Amino acid sequence: MFAPTDAAFQRFLGDNSLTDFTPEELAAVLSYHVTEGRRFSNGVVPKNKPRQIETLLGPSIYVNSSAGIDTNDSDMETDASILVGAGLFDIPASNGAIHVIDEVLVPEL
Repeated sequence: MFAPTDAAFQRFLGDNSLTDFTPEELAAVLSYHVTEGRRFSNGVVPKNKPRQIETLLGPSIYVNSSAGIDTNDSDMETDASILVGAGLFDIPASNGAIHVIDEVLVPEL
């Protein structure tokens, strides 16, 4: 799971509130942050070429060797970063691992 910080959610919402989104839109955004399996950092951050990771929503995200996340593999401009330096990765959970990220990933809705 890729879990955005509180500050990332505040930037995502801007002047909106969660009630401004439909349940389907919220479910899509949340599903875009979750993957199947137990993915610890060695299965998320690659050593060289970007790693493609399919989300529960369906579309993949791409993680580069600097722990940057791109939602479009054609440009590899990072849309978010895993907070590796802050030690906010590989947080064990009963059903996998949590990796804290600095932005909300927004799927094409």
